Amino acid sequence: PGSAHYRLVYERSHPEGTYQLFQVVPGAELTGTAAPNSSMMIGTRVTVDDTRFTYRRLVETDAGGAYTVRLAYPGQYSVGNQSVEVSREAVESGETISTSGGS
Repeated sequence: PGSAHYRLVYERSHPEGTYQLFQVVPGAELTGTAAPNSSMMIGTRVTVDDTRFTYRRLVETDAGGAYTVRLAYPGQYSVGNQSVEVSREAVESGETISTSGGS
């Protein structure tokens, strides 16, 4: 699973190794409800320079079905059976986005 506060902003491969530069961000906070005492993987596709990857976070719900997860990348996230748009501004300001999604 990905990091909540570190976002890859640069990557280059050289004969002596791969160099990566990360930016510290507050991260958008996604809150919602799903099935109680369950877990779900949420994610979005990310492209940085020529590198493509899927950023994923494992979300655990409590006994009431509530969850909170911090996201370091903007994008269209699959959350349960729905899609949620997280803006760059939300990631950079630590904005809270509320939704509900099933597991």
